[in-house]
Amino acid sequence: MAEQQLGAGANRRGISYPGISLKDAVLRAKQFWEQESRHPAPLGSAAKAWGYSEKSSGVRIVVAAQLAFGLMKDLGSGEDRHVQLTDRGLDLVLASEDQPVALAQALRSPKIYADLLGRWPEGLPSDNTIRVYLIKEKGFNPKAVTGFLKDFRDSVGYAGPNSPLRPEVSDGDESLNDGGGSGDAPALPMAGADSRGFAADVVAGGRVETAPIGMKRDVFSLEEGPAVLQWPERLSVESVEDLEAWLALVIKRVKRSTVS
Repeated sequence: MAEQQLGAGANRRGISYPGISLKDAVLRAKQFWEQESRHPAPLGSAAKAWGYSEKSSGVRIVVAAQLAFGLMKDLGSGEDRHVQLTDRGLDLVLASEDQPVALAQALRSPKIYADLLGRWPEGLPSDNTIRVYLIKEKGFNPKAVTGFLKDFRDSVGYAGPNSPLRPEVSDGDESLNDGGGSGDAPALPMAGADSRGFAADVVAGGRVETAPIGMKRDVFSLEEGPAVLQWPERLSVESVEDLEAWLALVIKRVKRSTVS
């Protein structure tokens, strides 16, 4: 994604917001993980992992988004400033069993995201309605609203259509657990298997899982076990390109772990 497409992270009245979507932030976190693992790294190393020069404005935008979504934390300052993946960032990068919780929490971490999701808990209205609210009530620069709305909608779609309906996510809320409070990590609401029926092959915690609403899931059976791929039903050309780049990183990691 070109730097100018990332957009600014604050408007004229100082309301900050991520300059990239949650989906893009997770992709950047994965790129950081490929180079630095869980170790703290100076901004120059992070910039290299993301394909930027250290002085590029894109680095500041990506780091600010990582902090806003809670995927990274700051360590030190000035020339000694480092960044490191948080536990939430690791849950998303490694697709742990806590990934659904991490996605829901990340989506609500930016204050303006939480504001919009809390204002319309039963589902978001049209872009125009949100635009009027942002400009009139929140003081957004009108020129910044279009880019913000695109990233916000992309983030909501990436986290799952139903995740905004959860004001809070906690292990103690049995209503969020699949199976009536079995003690498993909360999961996003599940729909039926996709049109090819592959989702029925995925088993976790002793139960069959299906793809979340609005998502596709494909499973390829290997001798060692199933390989699973999940993606949104609707993707832009840019998102397909991002997905292709990420899959290339996954293949590199798989090759490094191959046992001969």
